[in-house]
Order: sequence, then structure tokens, then C-alpha cells
Amino acid sequence: MRPLSFVGSGFWGKQSDMPLFAPPSIEGMRILADGRDGLEGRGLLLISALHLAARNLQGVEIRVLGGQDVVIEVAIEALRWDTGLSIGLVPPDADLRAELAGARLFVAVAARKTDHLPLAEVAAAGVSSLVPVQFPPAGAGASALALMRAAHDPRELARQILDRLESS
Repeated sequence: MRPLSFVGSGFWGKQSDMPLFAPPSIEGMRILADGRDGLEGRGLLLISALHLAARNLQGVEIRVLGGQDVVIEVAIEALRWDTGLSIGLVPPDADLRAELAGARLFVAVAARKTDHLPLAEVAAAGVSSLVPVQFPPAGAGASALALMRAAHDPRELARQILDRLESS
């Protein structure tokens, strides 16, 4: 992974090691995130990563799928309150194709498998995806293994999200 460099757009924070200003190239983008937390997904880890990257995500719309658990709802509300991010839950009956329209990145953290995620629809819509898996199945490819740290470390996941937004 190459380090992020936002030359001329900000500076690095001493404690967070994250740039403090979003590069102009990511303003107005939309992230579609999977908020399920439990046996299938790690929505709270993802929300933690978004909190760590919040200064870089100002001006980015974040829509969360499958986060109808009260814990996820409260975490999203706290994130919005603490950071001012434009983040909200997608209603359970929303049209996935409409949500994918205009999205730049789909991000999720899966526990073991990705079968529960709408990855075929994401790919069909031409949206880039970032899906680290915490415990990939035996025989998982190099791409799954390369993202293992991001599947466990919210700071690394935040870096990966910003890197994908910058490069997409």
C-alpha cells in the first residue's frame, strides 16, 4: 500500500497520523457502507474507522446499509454529532440500485465470508469496493490476505478508505 499524500491540501496530525484536511478531489463523493454488526459483519469497526478519518471525509456523503440495529443507529448518530459528517442509514426498503447510483466506494468489514454482501450489484454498478475479511476461509487469495490488518485495525481501515477514494 502506498502512503497517502495530499500535497498542498493539508498537513499530518501529530496524534492521528492522518491528514487533517480532505483533498479537494474527494469532496462530493458518496460512500455506501455495510453497517451490519454481528456474525456476518463488523459495522462498529467500520464506524470507528470513519470516525478516525472524519476530518478527511468532510463533504463526502456516507450512506449505511443494513444498520437497523439500535447500537449501529446510536453509533451513527454519535458520529454525525461528534464530527459533522454527512452520514445516514439507508431505509431497509430502499432500492439498492438507486443507492449505488453515484456512489464512488462500497465498504464493508466481513467476519468470515462475503456472501451476505451485495458485491455482484456493486460490481455491476461500476462501484469500487473495499471489503476486508477478518477470518478469511482457507485458500483465500492474496488480495484477501493483504487486507487482513484493515479487517482488525480501524486506523488501517481508515487509511484504506481514504486511499481508495483518492485513487478511484
